[in-house]
Amino acid sequence: MGVFEMVVLIVLIVAVSISRVAKHRIDAKAAGKLPDPTGELQGLRHQVVSLDARIQTLERLVTDPSRRLSDEIEALRR
Repeated sequence: MGVFEMVVLIVLIVAVSISRVAKHRIDAKAAGKLPDPTGELQGLRHQVVSLDARIQTLERLVTDPSRRLSDEIEALRR
C-alpha cells in the first residue's frame, strides 16, 4: 500500500466517522435527548460561585492568626 492510498483511506475513515457522529447528534436533537446547554451553564456558574465562597472561608480560617495560635497551643497540650 502506497502513501497515497493510505492518505485516502485515512480521509475516508475520518469522513465516515464524522458523518456518523453528525447523524447521531441530529437524531438526538430531534428526539430531544440533548442537554440544555444554557441550564447546565447556569448550574455550573452557581457551583463555581458557591465553591469560591467556600474557598474564601477556608482561606480566612487558615490565615487567621488567632486560629493558628490556638491550634499550636492545642498541639502542645497533646
